[in-house]
Amino acid sequence: MQCYLKDVMTTIDKYFTLDEAAALLPWVRDTLVHANTELLALYDEMVLAKRLYALKYADRLPGQEEQQQALELKIQRFEQTIDRWTARFKEQGIIVRNLQKGIIDFPYRTKDKDLLYLVWRKGDDGILYFYEANESARGRRPIVLLPD
Repeated sequence: MQCYLKDVMTTIDKYFTLDEAAALLPWVRDTLVHANTELLALYDEMVLAKRLYALKYADRLPGQEEQQQALELKIQRFEQTIDRWTARFKEQGIIVRNLQKGIIDFPYRTKDKDLLYLVWRKGDDGILYFYEANESARGRRPIVLLPD
């Protein structure tokens, strides 16, 4: 199950200090647990619906259309759930890059007004990395190199 943010080009409503971002980590951890629990259940329902549809489609059995509609509704519900959880993070000013992996960005501005992202990933003890807005998260650097 991969839950990437659909549109990573999002408007930034808030900029965080390192302390502000760190203070939100308990909320982030808790919210990710709830989001992933709900999404995993919906994902399992989608997989089952896909398998049932595939069985009926392969044998050209009656009820195929109803099964396809049920599958489409489950997919739509899954996508809406991702959007709802992502919106909860956005309300806090937080950017979700991947719900399943728990990849979270906190927008940060330097004194020179350069945009950076403080990065937290599920399992990290704290905010350990950052990257520049014009880079990908693969170019992340240790937080000790964070400019003012």
